[in-house]
Amino acid sequence: MDTYRAGSGSLQILLSTDISTIGLAGSRATVFMPGTGDPSIPVAHSVDATGDIPVSAIGKPPALQGRRISVMSKIDLSIVGDQEAREKEFNKMGARYFLDGGPEHLKEFAADPLDVTHSEDFNTVLIFKTIDII
Repeated sequence: MDTYRAGSGSLQILLSTDISTIGLAGSRATVFMPGTGDPSIPVAHSVDATGDIPVSAIGKPPALQGRRISVMSKIDLSIVGDQEAREKEFNKMGARYFLDGGPEHLKEFAADPLDVTHSEDFNTVLIFKTIDII
């Protein structure tokens, strides 16, 4: 599990994402307390069809410590062409996640292959990323 140290400062922790694809994409980030069953709280989302989340303040360190950030991106590759072309695009896709504002400063995280699933025909791709805030 990836982690980010929030520290004890009073400045906001910042989140951004970079989804690399030629498909149409949308992303949403939520924060929740693992193991409580409490609902997650939306904190950021993409604003266009790239799936990228612009730099977004997601909360102050004391409010985020012990919580988990979850980012889900859905990518539509149906515009890419036939299944072979979609599979090639799937294999070229990438996802990077950035947190800043804590004592670790700007820290980059990458999507693990286990974070990525796709439909049988490669029309739809889902990428899930979780980061624990410590």
